[in-house]
Amino acid sequence: MRATGRGSSFRSTGAGSALIWVYAAVLLLGALAGCTDQSGSKGPTPSTTSGGKSGGELAALTLLIQEGPGGDQFTITVVARSVAGAPLDNRQVFMSTTSGTLSRTQGLTDFDGRFVSVLTCGSNFTGAATVTAFVEGSVKTISAPCK
Repeated sequence: MRATGRGSSFRSTGAGSALIWVYAAVLLLGALAGCTDQSGSKGPTPSTTSGGKSGGELAALTLLIQEGPGGDQFTITVVARSVAGAPLDNRQVFMSTTSGTLSRTQGLTDFDGRFVSVLTCGSNFTGAATVTAFVEGSVKTISAPCK
């Protein structure tokens, strides 16, 4: 680019400058795509078009524990519900444990607002394994009595 002598105006001098303008436009569009609204959320609330019973904000997160299916295993169920108590489907769930292994550590809640993972304690561990679930800013923990 070459300055024209009028303040900060510039005049294009070839195909290279056109490429720079295209690159600048792409960067600007990328930056605008990452902007959020004033509520801090990016884009709309997850869709319920896959057959879910309700949309809306997460109001209740529950962890359920049941022994089995194996001797050193527990079924851990995450349940997500709205303010009205309706199940929330298609909600991202992340899980972790302090001991043992989980069959699933992340995924989406199903039509009934549930996400299920199996904790395997392992034969080398006795004591309590703490399982933590994270859904849309809510965190819940539950303790599994490994034997």
